[in-house]
Amino acid sequence: RVYQYIGVDAKNFFAFEQKILNEGAHSSKLNPTSALIKLLASHLQDQIQEAKRYLPSEDGLRQVHNALVAYTAFWILFSTGYRAVNDLVFRLREIDWTTGFMVISDKDDDSQSNSRIVWLQPQLLDQLRDYMLHLEVLQLRVAQHETLHEHIEDVLSNPRPDAALLFFISEKWHVSR
Repeated sequence: RVYQYIGVDAKNFFAFEQKILNEGAHSSKLNPTSALIKLLASHLQDQIQEAKRYLPSEDGLRQVHNALVAYTAFWILFSTGYRAVNDLVFRLREIDWTTGFMVISDKDDDSQSNSRIVWLQPQLLDQLRDYMLHLEVLQLRVAQHETLHEHIEDVLSNPRPDAALLFFISEKWHVSR
């Protein structure tokens, strides 16, 4: 679902033109240049600021959360080379908060035999800590949305390995991966 944040329409998901072209020997249509990454980071930061204008409304809370998820997800993807096939899913316990190393298992099977270790920059660790604080506050404010409240509890307490750390909230207040 993050394709919407880079200006790709869902119906053109596999057939789109990149606005900032890359020259080089890469096979991907979306081969981000430094200019594109800076533009995207700036755009995502602006999205967070714009969503904050709607606080303290419930819809503003949802918009801020979704903008924060997109920003954090792209930061993880670009920093680690994580290749999320379906979801950007990892558990907090897979992060060593002291060294910054994290185990990721992307494009892998159930045995996780292709797992690898990546390093998260201190700034990204700080972003993840801020995101966790955000989830704690969000959980307090969404008690009336039981499914969402329970999902956040699963993320914060780690009982379910399939609970997505990064998730969007739909207009009907459901978890959207």
